[in-house]
Formats: sequence, C-alpha cells, structure tokens
Amino acid sequence: MKQGEGSITLQVPAEEKALLVVRMTTAGVLAGRGLDVETMEDLKTAVYEACYALLHQRKHPERLEIAFCGEGVFRAQVRCVGERRETGEREIDEKLCRAVLETVVPGVELCPGDEGVDAIRLWQDEGLEG
Repeated sequence: MKQGEGSITLQVPAEEKALLVVRMTTAGVLAGRGLDVETMEDLKTAVYEACYALLHQRKHPERLEIAFCGEGVFRAQVRCVGERRETGEREIDEKLCRAVLETVVPGVELCPGDEGVDAIRLWQDEGLEG
C-alpha cells in the first residue's frame, strides 16, 4: 500500500480489546465518502475480521498496524508489527480466511511471511465517492 496524502495509520496492541478502536477509526475514515450503511458496515467488518485473523495465529504479534489510503477508493492494510511469540494456536487457514473476508469486501490479499500471515490487504474500488 502506498502511503500518500491523507493516509491514516493506526497502531494498536495486538489484543482483542483494541479492536473496538480499530472499528471506530475505520468508521471515521469512511465518514463522508457517500457510503450506504450496509457498505460501511461491511468495510468495518472486513477490517475487524482481518485484525482478528492476525491475532489468532501460531505466532502472535506485539502490535497491529492498520493503514488506510486517503484517496477516494477504500484501501486498507492490516499488518503484524514487532516481535512475535508462540501461542500454540493453529496457522491461519488462508483459504477460509480469504473466503470469509471476500463475503464483505471484494478485494482481499493475504501476505504470508516467515512466521505466518504478515499482512492482509483489503480494497473496494466501486460504490465509493471520492
């Protein structure tokens, strides 16, 4: 994801209780883009679910970074930041994760790394006003 003018980046502790802040920030980023309520809820859900997926993998990150593109289309990237520690959980089922995310947002890319999935990119190019 390119960081450009109007981009917003948020870092939160990799804890489920921080996901409310992520959801509220996503709503703020989407405000004023002329979205209907259903589309806005879908995009907030996609960002939340991407965060949730990264929290629940074998190697748990210290923090999550959520970057939103400031341009007229919806683009977000959720990525793991900091050292990772072993959790004993399973690896992310990438096919299932992608399938769940694609039910709410058309563009999904999982970015695998050495310690599991490092980042999830989400985008929607249609239905948004700039």
